[in-house]
Amino acid sequence: VGLQVREPATAEVKRLYVRPEERGGLARSLMGSLHLHARDAGLDRLLLDVVPSRVHVIDFYRRLGYVETMPYTAESMPMVYMEWSKATDV
Repeated sequence: VGLQVREPATAEVKRLYVRPEERGGLARSLMGSLHLHARDAGLDRLLLDVVPSRVHVIDFYRRLGYVETMPYTAESMPMVYMEWSKATDV
């Protein structure tokens, strides 16, 4: 998993992937570390996009405090856009 800074205090979460045989908490741990890194770097807002058919992934991000937001890129295919804000972190 990585971050791509888009503007001051905002970054996009890029390429979170955990092999199926390694799943069961590793993604949550990676995202927890990513959120800590984001805070340490002064980032207040994280953005990401998910293919709509990946409902389990969308639910995973919701459990981490992400909410749906307006598109922030011009993707060629439909996406679900989500954001996390330090101000609303639970």
